Amino acid sequence: MHDPLRVAIPLGLGVVILLLGLLLARLVSSAKKREILKRLGLPVNAKLSPQQANALRAFEDTDMKLQRTFPGISDKQRHVMATDVLRDKGVLPKRRSATSKSTAQRVPSVVLHREVTAKDRGIEREMG
Repeated sequence: MHDPLRVAIPLGLGVVILLLGLLLARLVSSAKKREILKRLGLPVNAKLSPQQANALRAFEDTDMKLQRTFPGISDKQRHVMATDVLRDKGVLPKRRSATSKSTAQRVPSVVLHREVTAKDRGIEREMG
């Protein structure tokens, strides 16, 4: 007869591996959903209203269609395109309000422009 322990160990190990795989898939899908919600400006940790849930579904559908239509573009480019499409359709607000993040992104370019301009002026003085 077969030893019950010989059967139970591989079976238990298989069940544990299956559960870990399901847990990993759940974590990855939750992380992607949080990233999309954040990108769309929707609440990440709160329950979504029906309108917000529809916007999320519309984004996912549009993103999937763009992925099939343009397989060579990056995820970031595809997400920007999907967001723009949904804004054009009126599913998402036209523009998010100015946040500290967008202001922080603009400041370095202004500072960089000032530095380049000052350096250019210095070069012009040396040459002229």
